[in-house]
Amino acid sequence: MYLLQDLSRPQDAFVFGNLSNLYADPEGGCFFVRNLSKNYESVPPILQRLGTISFHGEVSGYFTDIVTYGLIYTDIGSIKTDLKISSDKEKGYFAYSGAVETEELELGNMLDNEKLGKVTFNLDIEGSHYENQYPSIVMKGLIASIDYSDYNYENITLDGEYKQGGFNGKVALDDENGSILLNGNINTVSRIPTFNFHASIRNVRPHELHLTPKYEDTELSVQLTADFTGGSIDEMNGEINIDSLQFTAPDKEYFLDNLKIAASQRDSSHKQLTVTSNFLNASIEGGLFLSYPACQCNEYHAEIHSRSDITGQETHRKRE
Repeated sequence: MYLLQDLSRPQDAFVFGNLSNLYADPEGGCFFVRNLSKNYESVPPILQRLGTISFHGEVSGYFTDIVTYGLIYTDIGSIKTDLKISSDKEKGYFAYSGAVETEELELGNMLDNEKLGKVTFNLDIEGSHYENQYPSIVMKGLIASIDYSDYNYENITLDGEYKQGGFNGKVALDDENGSILLNGNINTVSRIPTFNFHASIRNVRPHELHLTPKYEDTELSVQLTADFTGGSIDEMNGEINIDSLQFTAPDKEYFLDNLKIAASQRDSSHKQLTVTSNFLNASIEGGLFLSYPACQCNEYHAEIHSRSDITGQETHRKRE
């Protein structure tokens, strides 16, 4: 069943229908993208990798403001949608909102990333895209599983927004090989990278998670709070707090109660870096160039106070 009204003006045409099989091969995908994009050049590679697309379900609305409810079948998996899709070709605008659900979608093939495999998720999303700009996407829901580096990560919850190349919100992993809770804002692509977040890492086994070939049967737990700007230690302005760092290996165990790193700068020649902990206190001032391999320091003043946990002796070094 379908209904079309006012076809004399396609932009004002209303469509309603229950579609048993709406089919589009890659050439049909070209037609769809061409009608959404003002400056059409070619179909994005990510859509080409979907291959043949078919839709079973219901559509209603206008061509520039339409609601879809049903199943999308592609060559790399199926997606269940309940989405409202809007577009403005002249403004180069594309937006969507609603729910998306998939099971074992071949994400690695879609993104052409060999480290990624299949993904299963159920997300509420709201996104907007303008040409030549970073998209804005609000996401909330559960990634039940995702393959990365030949490991199947499970139970990842998302509640946040990807905007202007950064993420602001909460991400939580609850896996049998560790749990991670990240809450805050991270943006590494802005002119001045910003970091303002808290991370709680508990009983993470990096080897079992396939994050490293080293540290077999090793666990890591730590509380990390960061509030700084800058893309390197040389550009850093703010502080990082490390609390309750626990490293447990079969033959050794380390515990660090607290470590604070703080950096400030008035200009490129007046910078200060301080490290504070129960075993080490250090302060460096001057023109720092720590990001270079040679680690050059111009006209610096440094004081280091360290305490030995074994002997309890203190040492003091000063250099100008």
